[in-house]
Amino acid sequence: MGYFLRRLYWRCIWSWAGTRDAWIHEHSFRSWVWANLVSAAAALWLLEGGERALILALGVLVLAAEALNTGLECVVDLVSEEKSELARRAKDAGSAGVALTAIAAGLAWLAVLFGYAERRGGLARSGRRPRQSPPALGLGLHRPDPALRRRR
Repeated sequence: MGYFLRRLYWRCIWSWAGTRDAWIHEHSFRSWVWANLVSAAAALWLLEGGERALILALGVLVLAAEALNTGLECVVDLVSEEKSELARRAKDAGSAGVALTAIAAGLAWLAVLFGYAERRGGLARSGRRPRQSPPALGLGLHRPDPALRRRR
């Protein structure tokens, strides 16, 4: 157990050092941190439960993708400072990973906000009545219409 805790301790130290280095040396990492702080504040204020967890988790994934992209760019620059087609493709692929995770986070925000607006009645469907659940096929599970109840 002591070995596990010692290794866990050092993993936390190394991870924090990597996060600190990304903050110090990468402008785009700092930009994503600030964007995620705004997103997290909005999620904590506006959302509940699973929606909040989804937005917060996707924000962390954007930061993880940016950290991996930073590491990839550092390794490519370490190997060679020369312009190379393979180096360009590697860096572009890392950047695409960050962009795709950011798009996923943006799409999640849109889905959550449209769902919220729909539940609040803000997105009226042209002339349609609100959706109602179908009857339970005679299994006695549906609620009877209150207008049809006998008065006592």
